[in-house]
Amino acid sequence: MRCLTTTTIGSFPLPSTIDNFKLSIEVQAKVGIDYPALPQLKDFCEVFLQDIAERGRGLQKRGNNFMLVGPVEAPKEPAITQEVALAISKLRELGRELRLKVQVTGPLTLSSAVRFMDKTAMSYPDVAESFADALAEILAAACSYDNVEVAFVDEPVLYHALWYGYDEKTAASIINRTFKRVDGSVERGIHVCGDAMGLHRVTLKLDVDVIHHEVMGFPRNLEAYDQSQLLESGKMLGIGAVTTRPIDVNIRIEGESEIEELLNRALERYGISIVVAPDCGFRGLLEQCGSESAFEVALKKMDAMVRAVRGVRAKLRLESND
Repeated sequence: MRCLTTTTIGSFPLPSTIDNFKLSIEVQAKVGIDYPALPQLKDFCEVFLQDIAERGRGLQKRGNNFMLVGPVEAPKEPAITQEVALAISKLRELGRELRLKVQVTGPLTLSSAVRFMDKTAMSYPDVAESFADALAEILAAACSYDNVEVAFVDEPVLYHALWYGYDEKTAASIINRTFKRVDGSVERGIHVCGDAMGLHRVTLKLDVDVIHHEVMGFPRNLEAYDQSQLLESGKMLGIGAVTTRPIDVNIRIEGESEIEELLNRALERYGISIVVAPDCGFRGLLEQCGSESAFEVALKKMDAMVRAVRGVRAKLRLESND
């Protein structure tokens, strides 16, 4: 990803229909997102667990819970491939040969949502590894399309996994297994929301090009790394530049100047090796308002983010991403 380009995390606050999937791609393209993300309109864990349970092996859904019943294996033709094809088709319909970003939910997070005996499957590192191997097949299938240029793993439970007893080397090794079949031409990224302080012990060990954290809603995360650490690792930092869930009783839409100020502070600390995205997925907006209103808010936030990035790029006299 080029410096100061934009993407999204992927989830949108809309019911899961084909029309809403296409709409979520369309608005990203029209607002000017450089790397539109593959839309996720269902729970980010359930969408992969359900696919494995129905067409792969190792999982069963019993009531509202997913249970581990054997070695985890990915479906031969993961459902995500149909979504990638649909997203590319929609972009072409719009006359936009944009570079697509795909994402899968990480092995630690998925295994934490599965029961095995009286614990979560994440309690067993070898089981988490089996999830990573299954996800590696799913991610490779999603990245087999030429338009896919960026692949992310979303691992929001990383901090919890370290608290749970995983050491940094084991956690990094499990996450890296997820990328093992991704072609070298596809850039890789990790998204971890919440508190990022201290996570550099894992994230800097990952085979990724971009490390993305929540910043607008978690300001101290801007200090989670030293510039020298990032330079030495060769990684870029993803800055969460708009909030994606209510901070209090109100949903606030950030102005361009506020976003520019945040980006300027990031540039001052880390240089231009940053990319920009929302803090997290936009489904969190449903906590405060209905789907139609939440989607309108998401659209306004993306628009403000893109305009702010363009303003910063212009001041730095960086080339256009169009």
